Amino acid sequence: MSDSQIGVIIVNWNNYEDTSECIESLQNQDAQTTIYLIDNGSTDGSIDKIEREFNDIEIIKNRTNRGFATAVNQGLDTAHQDNASYFFLANSDIKLQDPNSLSELVETCKQDGFGIVSARVIKPGGDEIWFEQGKINWFTGGSAHVCDAGILKTGVMRSKNIDCGEITASNDYVPLCSALIDQSVYQSVGHLPEDYFLYYEDVDYCTKVREAGFEIVTDLNVNVIHKESASSGGRTSPTASYYTSRNHQIFLRNYWGEINHIISISFYIWWMALLSGYRIVNQEWESVIALWEGVIDGIYNRENNGRYPKNED
Repeated sequence: MSDSQIGVIIVNWNNYEDTSECIESLQNQDAQTTIYLIDNGSTDGSIDKIEREFNDIEIIKNRTNRGFATAVNQGLDTAHQDNASYFFLANSDIKLQDPNSLSELVETCKQDGFGIVSARVIKPGGDEIWFEQGKINWFTGGSAHVCDAGILKTGVMRSKNIDCGEITASNDYVPLCSALIDQSVYQSVGHLPEDYFLYYEDVDYCTKVREAGFEIVTDLNVNVIHKESASSGGRTSPTASYYTSRNHQIFLRNYWGEINHIISISFYIWWMALLSGYRIVNQEWESVIALWEGVIDGIYNRENNGRYPKNED
């Protein structure tokens, strides 16, 4: 195996259409890759379709939905055993725009000190930035994309300016929807934290990566298209609402010694009020309930798999 082989890790859960398109875009890359698809107990027949359609990828089947981080860790371990030099984490709802995207990320990751390199993430349509830089506010414990302007709904600013003269942007964290990880990070930091189940594991993991001495950057010359929260039903769905409110508390608890206690609690109460108000105005009653169920479960320190999605076995 060459020293630039990439283990591509995709997690599927009841999403054949997006996952198959993602696999096709990855198979069109000019880099040497092995695709590892971890299915999290899909019940819609999607994994059977994928298995029939793609016979040149490695598939790991879980009997139940074990959460994003657990599934990714299964892929990381398998790719590491196969001697991959890099790991590319790809959400099932992303599509790489150019055939040299992965090889470009690898070249950037080879720079001294770089541990994780994210692509710049664009919303469908190609003229709105979803992500290019992530920051953590250690006074409040909050994390957001730098271009954050729509925090009540998505945390994404509608921007027409996706041209930039810079090559890379430095981050406190990156969403792990299109991130290349050097094997040295895996060897130093290990697994993604599994206590979140869904959301915030990226913020926690990247914090540990930076504490280990690695830099986390965005390669602004590489773009991917991302349908945000396709599996969870969107950022204001009951599933997303529950894990957003609960997991923010888990993150605060994990890094309690590094944040301002009074400001972080005040921010959380204010933020939950805003998120509730947005859902009430839009009559998303199930999401309001889910949001506050997450608040309660966070207070009682209930981790990993929570109350959502409701169709779990």
